[in-house]
Amino acid sequence: MGRKSIRFLSSVISSALFLMIIATPVFADRGNEKYSKHYNIPNILTDFQYFVEGNFNGSGHVVGAVAVGGVFDKSNSIADGQITPSYIYDVKQANIGTANYVDGDKTVFYGINSSGSALEDKFIQNENYIDMDEAFTSLRAHSSLIASSAKKTHNISDIDDSGTIVYGATVLDVDVTEGDILIPWNVYSQIDVINVVGYGEVDYFKTNPVNISVTGVPDDKEVNIKFGYGNSGKDGTAFVFWGGQSNDQFMKGLTGGTNSDELNLEGLRLIWNFPDAKVLNVSSLSGHLVAPNADVSIYDSGRFEGGMIAKSMLNDNNAEAHFYTYNNPNDPEDPTDPTDPDDPNESEDPNEPDDPNDPDDPNEPDDPNDPDDPNDPDDPNEPDDPNDSDGNDVSGESTDKDGNSTTDGISTTGGKESNPKTGKAFPSSLVLATMMAAALFGIKKTKF
Repeated sequence: MGRKSIRFLSSVISSALFLMIIATPVFADRGNEKYSKHYNIPNILTDFQYFVEGNFNGSGHVVGAVAVGGVFDKSNSIADGQITPSYIYDVKQANIGTANYVDGDKTVFYGINSSGSALEDKFIQNENYIDMDEAFTSLRAHSSLIASSAKKTHNISDIDDSGTIVYGATVLDVDVTEGDILIPWNVYSQIDVINVVGYGEVDYFKTNPVNISVTGVPDDKEVNIKFGYGNSGKDGTAFVFWGGQSNDQFMKGLTGGTNSDELNLEGLRLIWNFPDAKVLNVSSLSGHLVAPNADVSIYDSGRFEGGMIAKSMLNDNNAEAHFYTYNNPNDPEDPTDPTDPDDPNESEDPNEPDDPNDPDDPNEPDDPNDPDDPNDPDDPNEPDDPNDSDGNDVSGESTDKDGNSTTDGISTTGGKESNPKTGKAFPSSLVLATMMAAALFGIKKTKF
């Protein structure tokens, strides 16, 4: 092989190695990937159909992505319309759907495979993709903040017992134009029907955030809510009506739905919020359910439009979960960090009078009158270096004023070359670069 061929081959190999080095980050191991958004309710309900801290048991079809911090045991498929990777800590049973409602990433990150069989390629081991402890600390704070920020609080006198909507039923009209709404448990437990009014058209919920919270639920009480009228089989159930009418698929009236209205990415901003419920049973949900401290069960099977945040999912009862995002995913993420719910109401700092009236610091006389430092004569009168009279140095090495040796105008500090003007050591990378440049120069002059 001729010298030109050798030089050409060497150039090709060098170029390939260089490209491999710079391309490495592009093909980085997804096992280290992290969920990139803030753990707040709008972001979570935009990206995930279910977001569950603990275990999930069920058999229904899930269109969107799931995030489960415990064991996932579900026979039906997930992720036909997911727009962000799913996360399952312990995969006991999980099937990724084969339909492609969107051109999305159908990756499922996981921590443990307890299924007893190999997982398909779309499953990637990455147990740290979502930090469930951090996420639920934030989500619980955000759920409580939503309830405490309500503009309208209902009381017993707001209940209508005239039976005009359903014979013999007690009804609470909830006007969504009044802002965030709070229904205390002592009111919720006395009503048969929550009649949602004031919205006009269904698309009102695409652009207008509406949060309906129920608080004060005793630890020994179950919350039952059904979106549609009929025998629930559960005492104390509140049935949700829309403008005086029962419709368990009300949110399918939103414009923008695809795939037989199983997917809608244009926004659904209605939240049913239960920050302190411990057990919650729901049927035919319309909107999003936020119950971060509750063990949730879906009953009466059927289908629903919206997402769920829960402590655990005891049984989805073969319900089909249609993925309706809180925000349009093409919009910027919600930057809210709700981990500290006290901040919006914090009033102490603006009215704090103590600091401006504290006279101590300006009148402190001690430092300016301290004479010790200026009169210290030791350093300027150091006579040792100038009076060195041996005169035997013939090597070109001398000593600078700081006691560092210098050779041909270059100072050395602790054995390292240093800049004669600044006295600071040259960076080792600069020295290395100089050596490499000299080596390349020598190679260039060599003839083969």
